[in-house]
Amino acid sequence: MLTSNRWSLWIDVEGFSAIYLTDETRALLAIGSLMEAIFKVGSSMRGHSSRLFAHQFGDGFVIVSDFPEDSAERPLAIAISLMRHLLAQGIVCKAAVACGGFADVKGCYSEIVMTECKNSAVVSMGEGLMTIIPVMGTALITSHNLSRERRGSVLLIQEDCFQTLPDKTVIRTRSPTVVDWIHSDLDLSRRVSATANLMYLDTATAEVSLRNYIEAHGASVGSPWVSATLESNGMQARRS
Repeated sequence: MLTSNRWSLWIDVEGFSAIYLTDETRALLAIGSLMEAIFKVGSSMRGHSSRLFAHQFGDGFVIVSDFPEDSAERPLAIAISLMRHLLAQGIVCKAAVACGGFADVKGCYSEIVMTECKNSAVVSMGEGLMTIIPVMGTALITSHNLSRERRGSVLLIQEDCFQTLPDKTVIRTRSPTVVDWIHSDLDLSRRVSATANLMYLDTATAEVSLRNYIEAHGASVGSPWVSATLESNGMQARRS
C-alpha cells in the first residue's frame, strides 16, 4: 500500500499519431477537447484537499492529486467522466491510474537556462525558443508505463495504490487490472460531469457510441485494438 504517494491519472487520445498523419486538424481538435474537459473538471474542484494538477506531455495529460487518497473513487470517477465526455464527441481515450511522487524539478536544471526562464516555461534561445517542462516524478512514469500494458480504449489501475475500489467498479481482468469504463457507472462520475458541465453518456449510449466508433475506424486502428477494446469493456464482437 503506497500511502505516501499521490495518485496520478494518465489520459491520452487513442490513435493520435495515426489520426495526425491523415487528418492533422481532427487530431489537434481532439487534444483541444481533452484539454478543455480536464480544465473544466479541475476548475470545478473546490477545497485545498480536492485540487488537481494537470500537465500536458505530447498527446496526453497527467492529472495528479494534491494528497494521497485511500479510495480509488475519485481518480476512477474523473477518468470515466472524461472518457465518456470525449466519446460523446467521437473521440476515444486510454487512461491509467497509478501513484507516485511529483514535484517541481527546476532546481535541478541548468542555472544558465533557468535564469532566463521568468514566469513561464519558455526560454529565449537566440532567435528561437526552448520550452521547459518544470515538473517530473514517478507519478507520471508509473501511470504512463501502466497505460502501455494493454492496447485499446481501456482504463487501467494500479490496485495496490489504494485500500478500496468504489462500488459499481467492474473489473474485467487483472495483471494488469482493467476497469470496464463503459459499464462502471459510478455515482461520482455523474456528479463530476454535472459539476464540470461535461456530457455524460449513460451505459447503453456509451456502448452504442463505442461500437459506432469501431465501425467507422476499425480498419485504421486494426483488429487487435478492436478486440482488446471490446474485451476490456465486456462487449462482444458483432458477427458479420
